[in-house]
Amino acid sequence: MTGEEVDAGQTAWLQRLIAEHQSRLIHLAASYLGSIQSAEDCVQEVFITAFHRLDPQQPPAAVRTWLTTCTVNRARSMLRARRVRRWVLMDGEGLSRHAPGRPDHYAALDESGVLAQVMQLPVKYREVLVMRYYHDMSVEETAAVLGVSSNTVKTRLRRAKERLRQALEQMDREG
Repeated sequence: MTGEEVDAGQTAWLQRLIAEHQSRLIHLAASYLGSIQSAEDCVQEVFITAFHRLDPQQPPAAVRTWLTTCTVNRARSMLRARRVRRWVLMDGEGLSRHAPGRPDHYAALDESGVLAQVMQLPVKYREVLVMRYYHDMSVEETAAVLGVSSNTVKTRLRRAKERLRQALEQMDREG
């Protein structure tokens, strides 16, 4: 194979990778960063890194886990750089635009106030909820991405759901 054939093969592989994972990764990054534009920047950097570091022969599950972990880490780095202390609630249109397979999912959550409450949870609780229930990741996959034990993920999920339940009950009493 010539160098041009290798480059064309890598480019085609990257294009397939982007088509398959971009929407999911943008949503994941947006759950950290609070805006679609920042999430798109984050994911673009992840794909550039993938192009240079990933082997196209890796199994799809390994690539998916690597991309997810890289996205989480990059989003966290961007947050540290910006010194963001508060999360901004995204508008329903921006978030639902990138909801894979469920375009009206976030619009319904936004109308009920659930989305606002999820976005106000501390990061360690919000991230496990998003990974587990939005991205349908198993407890073990979530633990691998976050670099924590499965028991830690289970505990955070339980605490996140309890905080969310309390916030929604308070919202019902007030509204």
